[in-house]
Amino acid sequence: MLNRKSFTIAVVIPVIILLGMAVQPVLTLFFGQEILLETRPFDPRDIFRGDYVNLSYKIEEVALEKFPQELIELTGNDVNRLPKKMQKIYGVLKEESGHMAIDYISFEKPKDRIYIKGRLPSYNVFLYGDKSLDSPVFLNFGLDRYYVPENTGTALEKAARQGKIAARVKVFNGYALLVGIAIL
Repeated sequence: MLNRKSFTIAVVIPVIILLGMAVQPVLTLFFGQEILLETRPFDPRDIFRGDYVNLSYKIEEVALEKFPQELIELTGNDVNRLPKKMQKIYGVLKEESGHMAIDYISFEKPKDRIYIKGRLPSYNVFLYGDKSLDSPVFLNFGLDRYYVPENTGTALEKAARQGKIAARVKVFNGYALLVGIAIL
């Protein structure tokens, strides 16, 4: 009897964990607001997974002036001991020329604006760079790779070099899900 309970628990717990991991992406896919993000991609090929486009986004390069003043004033040593509330950031978005752009960075979840959750990397300008307000800070919102059908990556790379590509992203409660690439 004990072996049967142990086996059931050993099977059920991993299934619950896997289902739990899928909840946020599925909610975002069905209920998220779709936005366009300006990209700066390059197109590599992974021999095990096929063609993909590795994307970087204009919103991932943020001017220091858009950060809260309390973070700008930190010294390099303080960054290594960031308070827990400063480790999670919210990139509050605004529309700019048909794409979404960072309006400002906040430690507090915005109530009435669209935003993307991210983390502040400790190796940034706060630690090493100069602290002039126009210095860019590089963030990562976790939207890096998009897999494409085989032999289509070259066309996307060409469109990207011409500045005619944008990422279609759905955002729900700060969670961003890359759903496609738009050639403009």
